[in-house]
Amino acid sequence: LVRDLWPDGLGQVVGDDRQLEDLEPWQVFPHSMEDLFRWMYITRRSMVFDRTRPFEVLHAPMANSNTKYSVVMRMQGFVKKMNLSTYGNWNGLEKGAPGAIQMLILESGGHDEPFHAQIDALERVRSLVFRQLTGHDPADRLPRDKIYFQRRVFQKVSVCAICPSTLLSNRQASEEAEVAIDITDHRYIDAQEIAKHWVARPPLPIGAPLDTGVCKKLHHLVLSPGDFVDVAVSVDIAYFRNGARGTPRVQFSLEHVLLLASADDVQTVRTERTQVPHVTDDC
Repeated sequence: LVRDLWPDGLGQVVGDDRQLEDLEPWQVFPHSMEDLFRWMYITRRSMVFDRTRPFEVLHAPMANSNTKYSVVMRMQGFVKKMNLSTYGNWNGLEKGAPGAIQMLILESGGHDEPFHAQIDALERVRSLVFRQLTGHDPADRLPRDKIYFQRRVFQKVSVCAICPSTLLSNRQASEEAEVAIDITDHRYIDAQEIAKHWVARPPLPIGAPLDTGVCKKLHHLVLSPGDFVDVAVSVDIAYFRNGARGTPRVQFSLEHVLLLASADDVQTVRTERTQVPHVTDDC
């Protein structure tokens, strides 16, 4: 497992001591494109509320099961830069709501082996998406010195008079959004003014695992550059039509952030590892 490649047990999540042999096949990311095509697939959403998001990425169906599971991957690294506030980079205007995002950038902290293994996995996912939707690999590649994740702040309110489930979904989204509201954010009032068209998504789960096996909820301001974190990400395909063909853009959307070691804790470990015992003539 990639988590075991990090030094000093950094990648080990408290309370999760599972080994490779303990995991189900769907929990282990494939090493080859051939296996990846058997492990996950792209399908059109049964109901589309955002024309730029017609596709979803699912695990291949398991035997004797019709349940669909979205693909979610776990990544680890050191926080380089972030904006995880409730409204992210939103400018407070309704026209800015579609592009408003929260974001998190991870770096290797000098540990390239586990970090590059994760980038290689994300590259394979991008290749699968492009091959299936365009017939060829993406023209660009991910940078090797950082991993960029994001999460859309708002979701569009859809009204469908002939679809009660849609109305229920919108009502639930509005109720969940109330939980996400941060009244200390100066954009709180602005968000209320556009709530008929755009609602803030439920808050991004941020926490720290405890010895008891549960996670302690954390405020996003607790996180700092240099922290070592474990994140869960899903595959978000933005698809833009250009005549008969479309152009996909693959993004990796944040689902949760777990703080495994603070920057201070990491620095303490590094200091202890580099200290040389003082030898005196009395020894």
